[in-house]
Amino acid sequence: MSGSKRGSLWTAATPSTRDLPPYPASSTGASGVAEKSRALVTGGAGFIGSHLCERLLSEGYKVVCVDNMLTGSPENIATCKTTATSNSWKVM
Repeated sequence: MSGSKRGSLWTAATPSTRDLPPYPASSTGASGVAEKSRALVTGGAGFIGSHLCERLLSEGYKVVCVDNMLTGSPENIATCKTTATSNSWKVM
């Protein structure tokens, strides 16, 4: 099978994001995040992961951060620890 046929089959089989229904409205605010929403961030103590954790916490998610600390740093998640509520943040 040639590359162009494979690409056209992939495109035909993949649904467009325009066809997906919008997220339902939430009473928790403009972000649309329900209070029970949880997020698991692997590599959460790295540069990108720590910023993702901060963003998710600011939007009301309960965040579980998993990192083996080989390249991550505890300093990267220090702000998450201080700004999170007691039941919205967990580091593993």
